[in-house]
Amino acid sequence: MYKNSDHLDQQHTLDLMKIASILLMVLISLPLAAQKKVVPATSSVITGIRLPSGTLQDKRLFSVATADVFLETETKNFGVEVSSAEVFKLSPEAEFKTLNEEVIKSFIQSEWKIIPFTNNAEYSWLVKGSQYVIVYLSGNSKSRDMYFGLADGVPALATVAEKTNAGIPGTAQPAEVIAQPQASQPVNSFGGLSIKGTWLRTSSINPYNGGRNMDYGYTKRQYTFQEDGTYIFYAKTWDMSMENIILRKENGKYQLAGDKLIITPAQSIIETWSKKDGADAWGNKLKSEVLPFENSSYILILKNYGEGIGWNLIMTPESRKQTQRDGAYSVNSEFPNSYFYEIPRDSSYLIDLPVK
Repeated sequence: MYKNSDHLDQQHTLDLMKIASILLMVLISLPLAAQKKVVPATSSVITGIRLPSGTLQDKRLFSVATADVFLETETKNFGVEVSSAEVFKLSPEAEFKTLNEEVIKSFIQSEWKIIPFTNNAEYSWLVKGSQYVIVYLSGNSKSRDMYFGLADGVPALATVAEKTNAGIPGTAQPAEVIAQPQASQPVNSFGGLSIKGTWLRTSSINPYNGGRNMDYGYTKRQYTFQEDGTYIFYAKTWDMSMENIILRKENGKYQLAGDKLIITPAQSIIETWSKKDGADAWGNKLKSEVLPFENSSYILILKNYGEGIGWNLIMTPESRKQTQRDGAYSVNSEFPNSYFYEIPRDSSYLIDLPVK
């Protein structure tokens, strides 16, 4: 829904008034500026995560208020505002890639679900239970600013995908069924429990390319298990530093034997696509290669992590080796050497496939 120009002018005026109020507060509090308000920090109050060594927290009124306004330029697109903000400066001594990975690992260890913005690599949403936090990590390797903003409500997270794909030719959502396991069934017994439906796994890509971004790209992997014992698998990799988009497509048969899932591919190909206008949008198919079949066997655990996260299908290769299909293991100390697939919130989270 588009806002009319009068509403936009009114909103712009309100934003200017808010910024003016911040500047006035700064002028009033100038005598306090000499006090030390940039201090070492080991943890975040908003997220509860442990921060990388050498992190400083900027508690100055102007810095926090500016971060609040800055983050709200994004959160308003999701229908929420920032109730409180934190401003951190990461150590200039450590390698930027290492800092990124350490921050992401801390999020996961604190049981935050990470939802990166696919159209802006510097932003992500964190979700845990009823809490929603917007994260900004500066793309400038010199400033290394990191902001956390606690949302005052529940953001419309489907907008992450809608903002990326809206109006872009060549993108479409596959009409696949969302998995709906029954909570009344035993979580470790698959005797009467169906895994039919679509399960999704998203991981961020953090290459060291000048140390500029927290989420430089992403890989989505997606299984759809059909009622007739067949499956469809897609994997899409989009990386800002890569010239092309990579799409893997596979189908075959699956079998459940107790808590074991056996995957037997019948067709597996990998495609290379150009980027339309350099963005996260399908251009032209450049090449297609047939992949060798990768028969795999997994030990399954189906676990409900509660509100905000929901059901996870945890797949542990019997070989204890990573598969080419699933890539690097998920990071989880409870189930190491495993892959975590979840039920998408809605179809907008699924891999957007090229229009035929």
